[in-house]
Amino acid sequence: MWSTFFFYDNRTSLLYVTIMDRCILQIWPTNKAILYTGLAFRNCPLNKLYRSTGVMVDSQGNIYIAILPCNWITKWTINSSSGVVIVGSLTGSSNSDNKTLFGPYNIALDEANPYLYVTDRYNNRIQRFMLDGSSVAVTVAGVNSAGSAQTQLRQRTDIYLTKSKTKICICNNFNHRIQKWNISETVGTTVTGNPNGTAGSSQFSLNRSYSIVMDV
Repeated sequence: MWSTFFFYDNRTSLLYVTIMDRCILQIWPTNKAILYTGLAFRNCPLNKLYRSTGVMVDSQGNIYIAILPCNWITKWTINSSSGVVIVGSLTGSSNSDNKTLFGPYNIALDEANPYLYVTDRYNNRIQRFMLDGSSVAVTVAGVNSAGSAQTQLRQRTDIYLTKSKTKICICNNFNHRIQKWNISETVGTTVTGNPNGTAGSSQFSLNRSYSIVMDV
């Protein structure tokens, strides 16, 4: 099985894990799951998961799931049998405007404001959406083109929102580094890996970094 991302809910002590190749979200230790039944390629039904990636859970128990090939984020209420698209195209198509995504990977939830941050992988940016139904985003990291400059990202995978809600840390997969961005700024700072975006095997280098967990 190819596990993708996980979320631990301190409120309920439940662990939510997306398993991409099985198109499933597993919830431990209850052994509950949002299941799949033989999904075909490019099939994007709302009552199943097709190659799910990022997952977050809010204080009400609602589950937010990124679906990579469908270019959307869905919200599943407690005990629901289907999700609702809250970010992305309803048809599952990709684009690069301020309402659409191209390959969403992981997500971060700022429930108080309320914001949802999305790693928009193939658009090489981090998008921040208001959770007010408008589904209009602001780019808070990246410049919509791949590169290794401190203003750019290249197919990032993971994101972590700090406790202060003022900074995001980004796992910049193809640039082999971890970047820290002040949300109000347009330039990131390399905190781990080579600032030039090159891979390495030394104690100071990374090679295709995928996920991060931080305590800040």
